[in-house]
Amino acid sequence: GSWTVGDVIVSAPEGMSGVVPILDTEPIPTEMLENFDSETMDITLTVSDGSVIYLEIDENGNTTLASTRDGVKLPPYGATLTFAVVAKPGNMEIVDKTEENACDTVLEEASDVLFEKLELSAAEVARIENGENIQVWIEATDISASVSQTDKNLIDSKKGNATIGMCLDIDLLKQIGSDSPVNITETNGAMTITLKVPSSLMNSNSSVTRTYQMIRVHSGVATVIPCTYNAANQTISFETDQFSTYALAYVDQQNNTGSSGNTGTATPFVPPTVNVSYRTHIERIGWEGTADNISTWKQNGAMSGTSGRSLRLEGINIVVAPATAGENLDLGIQYTTHCESYGWLPWSADGDMSGTQGESKRLESIKLQLTGEHAQYYDVYYRVHAESYGWLGWASNGAPAGTAGYSKRLEGIQIVVVKKGEDFNHNMEGITSKRSEPFVPKTGKSPIVNYPSTSNENPIVPGEDTPNVVYRTHVEKYGWQAWKYNGQMSGTSGESKRLEGIEIKLTNKDYEGGIAYTTHVEKYAWQGTDLNNPATWRQNGAMAGTSGESKRLEAICITLTGEMAEHYDVYYRVHAESYGWLGWASNGAPAGTAGHSKRLEGIQIVLVKKGETPSATYAGIVSKDSRAYIQR
Repeated sequence: GSWTVGDVIVSAPEGMSGVVPILDTEPIPTEMLENFDSETMDITLTVSDGSVIYLEIDENGNTTLASTRDGVKLPPYGATLTFAVVAKPGNMEIVDKTEENACDTVLEEASDVLFEKLELSAAEVARIENGENIQVWIEATDISASVSQTDKNLIDSKKGNATIGMCLDIDLLKQIGSDSPVNITETNGAMTITLKVPSSLMNSNSSVTRTYQMIRVHSGVATVIPCTYNAANQTISFETDQFSTYALAYVDQQNNTGSSGNTGTATPFVPPTVNVSYRTHIERIGWEGTADNISTWKQNGAMSGTSGRSLRLEGINIVVAPATAGENLDLGIQYTTHCESYGWLPWSADGDMSGTQGESKRLESIKLQLTGEHAQYYDVYYRVHAESYGWLGWASNGAPAGTAGYSKRLEGIQIVVVKKGEDFNHNMEGITSKRSEPFVPKTGKSPIVNYPSTSNENPIVPGEDTPNVVYRTHVEKYGWQAWKYNGQMSGTSGESKRLEGIEIKLTNKDYEGGIAYTTHVEKYAWQGTDLNNPATWRQNGAMAGTSGESKRLEAICITLTGEMAEHYDVYYRVHAESYGWLGWASNGAPAGTAGHSKRLEGIQIVLVKKGETPSATYAGIVSKDSRAYIQR
């Protein structure tokens, strides 16, 4: 067949394929090639169907058909071809900044693979195809001395029993042509990064085995990333598709020792299968399942809530446990919910209730994250059914799920825990997400109980590493009030209403133990059978005082129990009739009055680390009398 290209006839035997010589006698006219530069330009024949054939040319202007973008092939007979001299596509270069980077950090990725993961815009791809080069490199800076407190808190929430060795800012940058470098915060696929472990973080103790991990903080979410250690060159490698703040952490595990006294090899931890169980409090229905019988809760992706009934979720309990009893597993779960009228509530953990009960308040969104030494070996995934939106996409590992700023109720939830990196059925129970995104925020801010507001788009809820004291009071004429947290006033002010009962509990505990309390009640006196023995007091959410008897509380004692008492102090102060706000009492001492027949009208309760004290002005309230307890 033959094709006319300018004044040149291009011909080839029928059926010939591969690299095909141009068989006609004349070369391409030199005037068409006088500005041709083989280093930066290509000669192409564009076929009428859009495919492009590249020509190889020698110094005499003789040409050979080389290839098409889709492989080497000939155009159909009779096709019209257009001759053109075009710029060669630009090259991608991965710039080696190893010597400049902290820990000799290097990007371990082939340039052609990296190109596919950069998610370049159509305009950027066109520029590269038209001959501009692209450079990509990693920059790693030691920010151990300057990492923000917010990032520190997020790192601490994920480290478990790991030790933080150092913090790095790891950035991925690109530069096309002479443009200024641009940061790439996320890629379309994970990339391998290798860094040298500083000598100060190397293990010098032969009785332990040290494993390394990276804790990444990106867009307000902390994630533990496993690392592979190369003992030969003392480096660690890990995979990531997000670039921001990283903490290099390590865990030391005691080696097993045989009877001979020789140090053995540490037994590697094999993550067991984990069950996640959960139940919700549903509008008009109440609690699914029984509080003390987890087997009645929903489990491992089963839907909790309702579908098609437009009923709001109001509260939730969640626990995790190994699927096989007796496994040595240090794993817990934390969660916080965005609740109507309140905003984001303090973190709850391991079966605590998050949300409300009896207040008719909807949950609007939720965040879940795993805790404990073995959290690094698992991922938690969750998705919600939101009013007006239906089932949203799956969120994971601390990311928000639901809506913000739209006043939309949650109606259902599914939760699964899988081993790190494992996949799962994303259409559990035959449910398909109507939207891919797990969280639908409106621009603006959301309140957080006891903290400044956070952005709707990227909500950060502090306090995940802080236990909470949670309490509510039964008030004359009003009945039970809403739960209050960490120093908020419960009761009334300026209304002369007596407190008649109180319930107190701890949530998000980091130690074993609880809280005990006893009240002095009108006509009944102290309810504890032994004022000096907290074991006889009410404990952990049980009601102290009365309900429906119109009896005033006159004084109260509160104390911590178990390990919590070893690490924290509990402080409390009351508003007493005629006296106003009294001073702080602590750790079992009485607060209120005795022998004066004066009602309590309000109370504040706070937890502080052992040895610390709350100020006289707290949550806008000032003690009018420094005495905590006034006796006749």
